[in-house]
Amino acid sequence: MGSWLATPTRSDEELAQLLRDSKSGDLRHRDHRKRDRFALRNVPGELICGRSKVPCHLLDISLSGCRVRCETRFRQGALAPVEIAFSLFGMDLHLNGETQWVKDEQQTGIRFNPLGANSSAQMDRVIARLKEQAPDVEDQFPVPPQTASVLPVKFPYDTAIHCGEGRVECRKDDEWQVLLRTPAGNSRHAGLILDLSLGGFTVRTGEPFIGIIQDYFEVEFELRGLHFLLCATATVIYNTQTVGLRFNPMALRKLEALAQVIRELGVPSTR
Repeated sequence: MGSWLATPTRSDEELAQLLRDSKSGDLRHRDHRKRDRFALRNVPGELICGRSKVPCHLLDISLSGCRVRCETRFRQGALAPVEIAFSLFGMDLHLNGETQWVKDEQQTGIRFNPLGANSSAQMDRVIARLKEQAPDVEDQFPVPPQTASVLPVKFPYDTAIHCGEGRVECRKDDEWQVLLRTPAGNSRHAGLILDLSLGGFTVRTGEPFIGIIQDYFEVEFELRGLHFLLCATATVIYNTQTVGLRFNPMALRKLEALAQVIRELGVPSTR
């Protein structure tokens, strides 16, 4: 059984700090959305996670996500599947998504899942009304200018896979081996992890990948002496042997162990 199971329990404050440290140190960068966001004046809503319902207020919204302030602390943390319910411009909206980060002042960032036809039409009307009220709105958290000079990477960085998290790339002197298998066990792929984040990873398989987008896999790998058995969904297929996968929601203890490994892998090799 993986050694991460023996990891001592941490307080909520320590876990939140660990997750923050594993990401970029620049809040503006990791909170960036591709779509224009629009500030809201504390629109009341409800954040639903499983059987838990937390009253909240929406602070801003875009077609891809929103930021809310909960009346009580949202204890489920990052990467939790949620539903946000609120009313705006006479429309009742119920949108499914996934939490991306949780801040100390009870704020939570949410990335929406792909919208259905009805929800998409409602959101189009909401954004159109907000644009009428603020036609010159700009992104409140622009990407810092220095990011424009970042060198290109070998494979596209898809935020749908990595969930906006800072990632680490495999170095030439490392081999991050991984095994993918379907729950039924009728398909197995051995390969190498090319990059890794809290949101997901890119893998190059030894043989042509047999699968399609949205296929579900059990993922097994070992890094820095820690054994991981997680679940992930294929999100993008770059070519016949290069696939991007997004981690499915995982227990906080697993998330903590993964964040710790990513922090360690981010330190340059001394070999």
